[in-house]
Amino acid sequence: TAGGMAYLMHLAVVCSDDPVQSLDDIILDGVGELGTIFAQNGAKDYISGCAQINVTELPDSTDENVTAVIPTLILSGDLDVATPAFRSQIIADALPNATHVIFPGHTHVQLGQFNECAVNVYTQFIANPGGELDTSCLSEVNVLGFLLPDGTFSVEAEP
Repeated sequence: TAGGMAYLMHLAVVCSDDPVQSLDDIILDGVGELGTIFAQNGAKDYISGCAQINVTELPDSTDENVTAVIPTLILSGDLDVATPAFRSQIIADALPNATHVIFPGHTHVQLGQFNECAVNVYTQFIANPGGELDTSCLSEVNVLGFLLPDGTFSVEAEP
């Protein structure tokens, strides 16, 4: 119910740390047509959102690598062009108590209203941050691939 507030908080973090100020900020070397369209549409959202919330950009000197030993959950989709799983793994490797869950055949998985398995995983984590996660739902996820402009998916769901 507080999705709007969560999105504004997300924008506040992104826009104060590393704002997208124009489409020229996007690195598209070697990216195909669909990935380019996806990246440009996402960038437009950030450009507009950052202009609306108007937070001050922090100087690079404030960047510090996080090293806290608190339990951390990182969710990734192995088809996520915005935050590729290999980048999330670099972060997970730098944190002493991180759990990285990669959703096969998915893009951005953190939005629970679109991914019941993600809700299941992060609900378990919130209830018991130090506990073992049951990720068996990863094998049951049946919508795979990129959502294409015609409303179909790039990979067919298995029966």
